[in-house]
Amino acid sequence: MIDISPGRLLPFCLGTVLLLAPSAPAAVLTATEVLTRIRERQSIIETSSLKALWREFRDGRPADIEKEEIQWDKFGRIRVRYQYGPAGSALRSADELYDGELTVSAIEDPTLNRIRGPQTTATRKANERYRAVMIHDGLFPPGAGPRSHRNPLTFIEEPVSGSLNRLLGAGADVKVIARDGPPKVVELRFQEAPKDDPSHLQHVVLVDPAKGWCVISHDEFFPDDRSLASRSTCEYQADKHGVWLPTKGRWQAWAKRGMKGPPSFDWQYEVEQVAVNEPDFDEEAFKVSLQPGAYVTDIRFDVSYWVGQEGVIGIELTRLAQEAVAKVRAEEKRLKLEPGSLFQGASFRQRRFLYLIGANLLIAVAFVYIIYRRARRPEP
Repeated sequence: MIDISPGRLLPFCLGTVLLLAPSAPAAVLTATEVLTRIRERQSIIETSSLKALWREFRDGRPADIEKEEIQWDKFGRIRVRYQYGPAGSALRSADELYDGELTVSAIEDPTLNRIRGPQTTATRKANERYRAVMIHDGLFPPGAGPRSHRNPLTFIEEPVSGSLNRLLGAGADVKVIARDGPPKVVELRFQEAPKDDPSHLQHVVLVDPAKGWCVISHDEFFPDDRSLASRSTCEYQADKHGVWLPTKGRWQAWAKRGMKGPPSFDWQYEVEQVAVNEPDFDEEAFKVSLQPGAYVTDIRFDVSYWVGQEGVIGIELTRLAQEAVAKVRAEEKRLKLEPGSLFQGASFRQRRFLYLIGANLLIAVAFVYIIYRRARRPEP
């Protein structure tokens, strides 16, 4: 919850006024100053809640849709819940949470039963569905976690600010051009270092001072023929505090130089609801709760177990994992004493490998497909 006492409210108000106040003439700003203005806008957001709809097209044909809900706070906690799949089909769902200590990633597929087999009349009647959960200590994937998932609040700005930070830190040249408009915008031109971009794409970014220094477009061009490699655009609207927030946007990418016709990849998003710095921000979003019938793999303890019909809340995770470990060790002891056992003399880790490799391999493949596919843009 945001502290709105006078000592905390004043910096927020000052930050908002700074973004809305007349800025220095765009012509005299350096690239470092432009980056500072972009970051000032980002820094005043202490909490955010957002719902958005994404539509994907491939070569001009409709592909998948995604319905997402994201909560985030300044402490780095984040929860991303989304449903995805071809429009008109039964949508799969995912729930990725970093609560400041653990990363809990859950997937659910209504087309499969609890053991990842096809649904039957009996399993549908029992309301079975495939649910799998992975628990990691700390942030996972490292350095990114659920934050790597596409988010309209950061989708166009974070790549730009990241590039500028790298380039300016290395002393590279970033051209700044003031466009007279309308609208009057600032144009940035730069090229990434070869180690960061083997394609040597040329970047053109437009920033709008009148909209709180929001990035409104980002074009990438192939260097030889200046054909378009990708284009990101975003539209904004000011909220009641004067903070400019995204309303809709688009990312397009062409797989080859000089391509004609529709882009190879086309992502379009519409923000259905967005709020920042709200006093009634829902802290419950960061509490762990696992669905009944989920198959849990807890990487912290190298153990897996099923969740019962009552479900699980966060404070029970460690206890359940420890109980599962105790059961496996008891089974290990029994098998060691059983004459002629296949596992006689095998170590605990060897036996865990033999028991769980099949199930966990399937889960790992599913998570890699879901998390990385949804988080990463295809390369142009």
